[in-house]
Formats: sequence, C-alpha cells, structure tokens
Amino acid sequence: VEIAEDAGWEEILEGIHRQETDTADHPQEPQVTEMQEVQETEMQEPPQEGLISQEAGMPYCGNDEEMYLEFLKAYYEQGQEYIKKLPLLYDEENWQDYGIVAHAVKSTSLTIGAAGLSEQAKQQELAAKENRIEELKEHWEEFYLNYQGVLKEAAQMLDLEEQAEVPKEEKATEEQPSEEFLAGCRVLLTQIEGYEMSEALEQADKLLSVRAEKMLEQVREFVNDFDYDSAERCLQEWLVKWEADGK
Repeated sequence: VEIAEDAGWEEILEGIHRQETDTADHPQEPQVTEMQEVQETEMQEPPQEGLISQEAGMPYCGNDEEMYLEFLKAYYEQGQEYIKKLPLLYDEENWQDYGIVAHAVKSTSLTIGAAGLSEQAKQQELAAKENRIEELKEHWEEFYLNYQGVLKEAAQMLDLEEQAEVPKEEKATEEQPSEEFLAGCRVLLTQIEGYEMSEALEQADKLLSVRAEKMLEQVREFVNDFDYDSAERCLQEWLVKWEADGK
C-alpha cells in the first residue's frame, strides 16, 4: 500500500484496512523450496532488542521521521486511555467493546512498527468477535504486558521517561501529611471500596481544599469515570508510602 507523504492518521488506517482486505480476498500461495523457506525464516527473524521498529513504521508516514514521531506521540497518548480501558472491559466481560479496542490497538501498533503487538491484538480481536473466550483469556496477560512494554518503549523514544519520573522526585521533598489528613484519605478509601461515588467525590474535594495533592486529583478522576479499581490502587499505594515514611 502506497502512503502519501501528507497522509493523515485516518487515511493511514484506511490504507491498512484496504491492504488487509486485499490480502484476505486474494491470498498468495507461492511455491518455495525447503532451502528458500529456511533462508526466508532467517531473513524474517533478525535479532531484535526492542518492541518497536521505527524502520518498519516509517513507510506508513511517507518515510518522514518528524511525522513518524508525531504518530508515535499520538499512539502513546491514546494508549494511556486504552491501557486503562482494556482491563475494565475484560473484568466486565464486555467482549464486544473489548474487541473494538483490540482492533484499534492492532491497527495503530502496526503504523508505529510494533508488529508483534499488532498480531497479538489481532488474535484478541478475532477471539472476542468469534466468542472464543477461553483462548482470549489464555493469551490476555501476555498481550496486556506486551502493550505496557510497547507504551514504555514509546515513552523512551519520545524522551518522556524523564518527565514520568519527576512526580516521584517531587514526592520525596513533600512535607509529611498530617494524621488528620491521612485519616481523611482512609475514609475516602473506604468509600471507594464501597462504590460510594457521590460520597467519595465529596470527600476528595474536601481533602483537596486542605492539601493540593496531585494523587487525589487523579483518584477523583478515576472515581468520576467509575474506575474504582484504579482509584483504590492509586490511593492505597500513596497511603502505604506516607504511612511507611511516618513510622
């Protein structure tokens, strides 16, 4: 599939879709000798350290490195949403929407050169669509961990790793929260565990009025999105950190 240099994200995905359709309608079955098969296997499986091959992704953006990095950044930002959404859909056994997200991961991963993840996402999409749930669950963890790895590698390629570490350094210099504030956070945790959305939002606002805490803003956002598991995990980790420091 030829991609114009000024092609946008949607046009690229459409081109990939056409390529997949053409391949499905006109499968090729070339006759090769055993020696050719061995040679082709050796050529197709070079030593590879990373999960993302920029070289493989470049043709999808007209071999324009600046455009590739723009797509990679868009992929990373979109991935922050998908990496949260996938486990929620999995736990809810919402296989229809799970398949839709897996399809998006499949197509976008291919455009940045993450072919391995793209193939895993394709298998997850098909398993969800064809109701092969046991097969989907068997490969779920490997797929999800690989997706996390690809996003981490994308962050490194975009020089976002340092930015991600900044909050940790800032925490180290923060003042120890008061016992009263920590007690309020424990109340919030109990409300989250009990799925008490309105009470939890009110408690989070009350705590934020006392102490501007980035963690609480994130917890509040999770609760507002009905992502109670992420809210609970985020708050628990923060409480463990500060309670350990206070001992």
